[in-house]
Amino acid sequence: MLKIRYRAIRTVVLLLIAVLISINPAGAQGVEYRGTAYAGSLIKNINFADTARHWAKSSIARVAAMAVMVGERGRFFPDRPVTREEAVAALVRLSGMEAASTSGGKAGTENFQSSDWARDYIKAAARAGLLDQTELSGMDFRARVSRQEVFTWAGRALKIEPLKGSDVLKAAAFADYGEIDNRRLPYIAALAGKGIASGWNGRFYPNKTMTRGELAALLDRLKAGIPGGVIVKRGWVSSIAAMPPYTVYAVRTEDGPVYDLKAIRGEIDFPVIKSGVVYDSRALAEGDYVLLALRHDEVLFAEVTGAGRQAVSGELMGTEGDRIYIKDPRGNVHSFRLAAYPEVYVDGKKSSFSDLLPGVEVSAAAMNGTVYRLDVSSGRDDFGMPAARGPVEGTVKEVREKDGWYEVTVGVPGQGETKISLAPDTAVVKNGAAAEPGEIRPGDRIVAYFGPQSQTAPERVKVASGGRVNKIVRGRLVEGIPGEGIVLSDVMEFYFGTFFKKAGIMKVNLSKDTEVYTGAGAATPEDLIANYTGREIYAALNEEYGVKKAVKILVKSGDEYVANGPIDEVRWSTGEIEVGDVEALFDGLTISVLRGTSVYPDYLEEDREVFIVVNRSGSASKAAILYQPEFYDKSFEVLKGQIYEITRDGLVIRYRSVLEGSLWSSGSKSNKYEYSLADDVRIIDATGSSPKEISRQDFLKDRYIENYYYRSAYMISRGDKILAMIIKQGGRDDDTVSLGTIEAVADDGSRVTLANMLDYSQFGERWNTELPDRLELDMSGALVMERGEAAEKHNLRPGQLLYVIRENNAGLLAFVFEF
Repeated sequence: MLKIRYRAIRTVVLLLIAVLISINPAGAQGVEYRGTAYAGSLIKNINFADTARHWAKSSIARVAAMAVMVGERGRFFPDRPVTREEAVAALVRLSGMEAASTSGGKAGTENFQSSDWARDYIKAAARAGLLDQTELSGMDFRARVSRQEVFTWAGRALKIEPLKGSDVLKAAAFADYGEIDNRRLPYIAALAGKGIASGWNGRFYPNKTMTRGELAALLDRLKAGIPGGVIVKRGWVSSIAAMPPYTVYAVRTEDGPVYDLKAIRGEIDFPVIKSGVVYDSRALAEGDYVLLALRHDEVLFAEVTGAGRQAVSGELMGTEGDRIYIKDPRGNVHSFRLAAYPEVYVDGKKSSFSDLLPGVEVSAAAMNGTVYRLDVSSGRDDFGMPAARGPVEGTVKEVREKDGWYEVTVGVPGQGETKISLAPDTAVVKNGAAAEPGEIRPGDRIVAYFGPQSQTAPERVKVASGGRVNKIVRGRLVEGIPGEGIVLSDVMEFYFGTFFKKAGIMKVNLSKDTEVYTGAGAATPEDLIANYTGREIYAALNEEYGVKKAVKILVKSGDEYVANGPIDEVRWSTGEIEVGDVEALFDGLTISVLRGTSVYPDYLEEDREVFIVVNRSGSASKAAILYQPEFYDKSFEVLKGQIYEITRDGLVIRYRSVLEGSLWSSGSKSNKYEYSLADDVRIIDATGSSPKEISRQDFLKDRYIENYYYRSAYMISRGDKILAMIIKQGGRDDDTVSLGTIEAVADDGSRVTLANMLDYSQFGERWNTELPDRLELDMSGALVMERGEAAEKHNLRPGQLLYVIRENNAGLLAFVFEF
């Protein structure tokens, strides 16, 4: 009774504090949440050694920070299969029912098969309705869990209403929906409709075993939706104060209240996640935009995300009601809601909004359309410093990293090129979110703002939003959905110079950043829907978690022709491009994608291969799509040759050929090239019937034995240093350069099935556009690279794109790449 009364009183107190703060957001004290006593141990053990390059890295960090899933000996094992009892236990922990899991009582029956440690979790899950009686009595919870089982339990945990009747057909978007158990289909259909249940390659794979990484990603998506589970808040760190024995981090949330997060170093603390890496609370800084995960009166974690954050600089035009208007250097007027108590700083000193007059230059920070901070420079030059340089606006042509700094070459329209230098802590906003300087890529459109201290190093950089593209489709515009987007029919997906059928119907979301073009030029989404319904369009999309957002749309304007190969000529003055037998005009209307980023056509690279889609109408040929992918990190050199000699720390090769684009250069017998071996070089000996990995030391010892002399080798180097190498029997003239989509992969990665495979013609210098049957590759002796580093074959997964150098069906070098 006392316990219930205490909780009731505490709830009333918290509500009163929240109300007071909402009445007076400038109040000095907020709702209190404390770190936990176990956070110190948790923080030390959740920066896992095997997740740094895993696709679910961020989700793994979050669920580990909430102690929902744990690792072993510093590793998370993200690709290890999950058992049913492990999945149930994780859902129970996420739901906040762990205390109930040890409270005894009946779950309907004691007659179920599980490990001893899991019995109380399973009972708790049954009491909460996550498991039904059929599952409880008929399942072996020690067995591996299928994807459809976990999603069913997730739907019950969310208290989601299962779909009925014809609504269930929403799950028909999956090509394999017929394989889903009829009892589970209503839940999976409901989850699919909310964007929670998804698959890859157009399939759901209901009977596939779920991995730990997949489970972590699902739990991460569920965390704020389970009743009684985790409370998620977003806001920015407005102050950090020492209030012995505590350090207090005040977070002003988007909905008004201030939350005071309390920590005592070495006693109670909370994890802070930045870019997927976990730190203690000292990693927080004033101004950080954070996502908070809270339960009861504890902070489970804070994640510095920058999501929903915007930055704009320019002239303060004035205010009207609760709206503020700012004109940027390009003349665009931005409208924001003005927070009731915005923070204002003039020359770094706290001031009041009433001190500002229209016409002053301001830098505004906003979250979800609301300005919460304004920084103003008075223009005084009290210390004899030069006036601040004006903004630099243009397209990034090159980025070079040195000693943590980034030298960025920017092409400025009408002015040529200029260079700027970015420090490691330069404030960068990309796609509306805080980013690191190293995330800026060639092709990005940026605006760099300078302070009076430097003419070359900007204080902040804004990258144009909405530019990331991971899919291009062609489809017929069926209708518009007010406030959301458009619906396409007969959708075909662009795939390296060809199109293949993707879906009968596809919904595409539009935003204020979506660029829309017709034959007449720029248009609005409303113009598109009103005047071009029934017409075919091309759409460059950014798809995340099954939600497709349009970056750029172009109305199809004629008969379609496709080509690919090296760019033969670009006539920039007239806007013409020649690729093989195809000549076409290009301009800002063209969907141009470089390394997965939407760019102006001016910044496509002339010395690289391109995939082009042309619309012809009468005598006019217009480039609708120009696409330049990056199959592997161009800081590498991919080469092959014959081992001529092994030295004390490397080797000499002859008949060297270098991969230039996808074309091998001719090898020379007379020239010999010496390379050293990196300390962590990966070497595979594929000269025998069973490929094996050998150490650097074992390879170098061969200079006394000469087993590897005159053998063929395929290598990856950076400068004169070999990073990876495979040694093989036979010559080097029978290899094929291919690309495709992984359709299936063995658990250990030793065999991979490639679908939609294309081969590169060394004679014709172009990719074929005939999609052959699937090819099963033996990857047992292959070297795999992903994101510039050697990767493990068992981490390959269906849906990934693979660029591979192969000999018949034996993979030699393989590169995982993104669209």
